[in-house]
Amino acid sequence: MLRQCSDRAGTTVRAWEAGTGSLVLLRGPGLAGVEDGRPLHAVDGPREGRRTSVTFRATGTRDLSV
Repeated sequence: MLRQCSDRAGTTVRAWEAGTGSLVLLRGPGLAGVEDGRPLHAVDGPREGRRTSVTFRATGTRDLSV
């Protein structure tokens, strides 16, 4: 289950069930306390089987005007 939280204590605002075969993409442009508009979230489970997590990281900005 994926939960959007209103605080770091984990108070749930909304929740979604991520069933077998689901893909959830979360935006994450900033770290280290930078305010970037990302909602707080928590991921529970899975109750059976396993969860696979994949992370893509950018190393900087590219000049897209070329």
